[in-house]
Formats: sequence, structure tokens, C-alpha cells
Amino acid sequence: MALPIRRTLILFAVCTSAEVAWQGGLATIGLNDSDVPQIAETYLLGNEPGALPGMYSLSGPMHALWKSKGPTERAQEIRELAAYAKKFVSSPAFEKMYNGWIKTSFHAVDHGLKIDDNADAQKALASGEPENPQSSLAAVMAQGMAQVPAQTLKTLFDQDLETWKDDSDQAKIYARATQIAPVFQSNPEEWKKQYILLKSASMGGPGTEAGLAAAQAGTAKSQADQTVRTEQLAYDQHNLKVELRRRLQEFVALAHGVDYVAETQTRGRVVTFLKPEYERKPDAWKRLSRLGKEPALAAATAAEQWLREL
Repeated sequence: MALPIRRTLILFAVCTSAEVAWQGGLATIGLNDSDVPQIAETYLLGNEPGALPGMYSLSGPMHALWKSKGPTERAQEIRELAAYAKKFVSSPAFEKMYNGWIKTSFHAVDHGLKIDDNADAQKALASGEPENPQSSLAAVMAQGMAQVPAQTLKTLFDQDLETWKDDSDQAKIYARATQIAPVFQSNPEEWKKQYILLKSASMGGPGTEAGLAAAQAGTAKSQADQTVRTEQLAYDQHNLKVELRRRLQEFVALAHGVDYVAETQTRGRVVTFLKPEYERKPDAWKRLSRLGKEPALAAATAAEQWLREL
């Protein structure tokens, strides 16, 4: 089965629109219910999500069969297809697959949080816990320095020593630095630990092991909380109901803005619109025009009903 045909099905599922309808369900286009999840995944992950496949994607017999149908018959088949699509998209299996896709594509995860920036700001203010960006910065710096060999840090230490020597505000830091300098020769790892604490204190962060550990724990929790928040915001923006509402609204607006009596001309095997401005319309607009008013508006009606239920 050609990829465009498979996209046709999921396009119905997400947009409730198409240029192709089926008779007797999926079997007419050579599919069964077990094929639908793969079709949905192909649509979501494909290079052209939202593209409307045309009649060119049908086999010769199906193409001929579709052309032989009148507007009323086409409209009825589209209503049946829309009902099937709605049932499929409303299934837990589809939502699970969709949530997996937005997690991969947008880092969107539902943590069950209700994000309210104003409420969060008020809560932080009421907690009475002032933020200490220097402490957080020092904690991140210390984690980075801990991964660097002592020999490499020695160069940085020597540079800091010169800087602290001429800075009256860092007199205590400089005095302590001169005390630990000889430790580098006898115990590089202990020297490294002491230097990291000095560096943290010089940046306005904690100068003790316990204080630095607490700052690092707080920073890790803050980063984890921010990740959860970011994932929730992405989910709120891309979840299935939001995406369905957006696509259905776009389709309804499109269907009601199409000229269904637009004149066309055939040159060889290519059909074009007589009006140049129509030729510049999106493919979806052109295919709906060729589909015809009755079946296209049947799809729009199904979409409007679905929107009312979301």
C-alpha cells in the first residue's frame, strides 16, 4: 500500500477531511484495523504532516470507482469515514501513541500540573525564602571543577591567587589560599577540595562542604522542577485535544472558504484552475474544490460536531 494512501486515513482522523472516501470500511483500500496505528505513526512522523493526498494516490480501479460516484454518495461515505476516524482518535491506544510522539518531538509530558505563573510568583514571595543566584552559580561551578584534574586546576588557582592578592575585598580568601597552596604537593585531592570551597566563597557562595552540598542539592532540585515545568507547558501546548481543536478549526475555515464552482481546464493530463489566483491556493484548497461542495461540507459538518464535543 502506497504511503500517500496510508496518510489519507490518518488525515481523516486528525483533520476530518479528504479527497478520498471508502465504501465498506477499510477493506476497500486494502487495510484492516490492525494497520491503523502504523498509519497514524507514519502521518505524525512523516515529512509532510497535514498534506492532503489526492486522487493520484488511488489505484486505477479505485480512482475510476470514486469518479463514478455522485456528490451525495461521496458525502455519505465521507461521513462514515469521519465517524470511524473519530472513534479511532478517541481510543486510548491512539492517545498513548500520540503522547509518545509529542514527548519525543517536543519534550512534552503530562505531569498533572496546573501552570500559573502569577500564582507561582505569589507562592515564592509568600515563602519568604530569598533567591541566592550566587549560591546556585557557585554550586554549578563546583560541580564542574570537581570533574577537572587537580593538575589542570593548578593553573587556574595560580591566576586566582594573583587576582585575590590585589583585591582588598578578597583578603581573607587570599590568606586562606596561601595556606592551602603547599597542600597541592602533598595531597592534590585535598588541595582540590579546599580550592573549590575557596572559589565558591569568592563568588558569594557557601564556603563549607555542608553548605556547598546543600546548594548543589537545591540547584539539582530547581533544575528538576524546571524540567518538569517545561515538559508540562509543552504538553499543554501540544496535547491531543489542543491539536485536534486547532486542526479541526483550520479545516472548517478552509472548507467554508473554497470556491466549489471554480472553473478548471485540462492540458494533457494536468488539470489547472482558470483563475491564476486559484492556482496559487494551497493544495488542500484545490483538492476540496475538486472534491465538490456537498462531500467537502459533509466533512466540515463532521468537524464542527467534533469541535463541539471537545
